[in-house]
Amino acid sequence: MGIYNGGSVVAENVEVFLTLVTPRPLCVLFPADYPYRVRRESSPVVETSGCRINPRHEELFEFAKSYVSSDMNVRVDGMDTKNERGRNPIPIEKNEYWHLKYKITCANADPESAVFFVHRKDDDVGMERI
Repeated sequence: MGIYNGGSVVAENVEVFLTLVTPRPLCVLFPADYPYRVRRESSPVVETSGCRINPRHEELFEFAKSYVSSDMNVRVDGMDTKNERGRNPIPIEKNEYWHLKYKITCANADPESAVFFVHRKDDDVGMERI
């Protein structure tokens, strides 16, 4: 997911957080310990501080990604960024869906929010902004 700076000045200390998932995932392995910092795609780890986004530029963040695991479960990764092992992919069952609420903050602009609808589609996961 891209965060675009359409302004004329550098966006300072841009941070993205997952603040709520409703309904809570059926998998009990998701601790729901909000907020979760969202990782930048250009960074191999979840950073502890925000980034800068130049005017008319975009920074990509890894909101969530899905895959079919070796045990043939469809999993969503990237939601639980506090896990000490680094990753905690969450299975998503057939007919399961979530609303993921995100907060985007910046030191020199008002906070923004975004909500995404995530749902299982056969052996894939659909994600649309609502």
